[in-house]
Amino acid sequence: MALLAINWSNALIITGLGLLIVFAVLILLVGILKLFSIIFREKEQKPENPASTRQNVSNREELSEEERAAVALAIYLYQADVHDQESCLLTIRHKPYSSWNMKFPNTGM
Repeated sequence: MALLAINWSNALIITGLGLLIVFAVLILLVGILKLFSIIFREKEQKPENPASTRQNVSNREELSEEERAAVALAIYLYQADVHDQESCLLTIRHKPYSSWNMKFPNTGM
């Protein structure tokens, strides 16, 4: 008989208001995040004169022998895909006695 004593109209109103509040707060948070993304967006800086940047690159002096060697080594290592070789062997050493599997005689465990 307890099932009949529940006022279902009040229960549905409270449920509906709860869902409405949750979704309203979610929409508010999305709006705040979009506002932050607009406010804190970094401005893209375009070069004023692209022709002047090309001239600067072409007027640069040649690379030294050390710089050439560093570039060549970097390209070689990138193409050779050199990295540490792992054994891919997973070892788990079991410790027979630890405080995690300790039995306490006074607690009945």
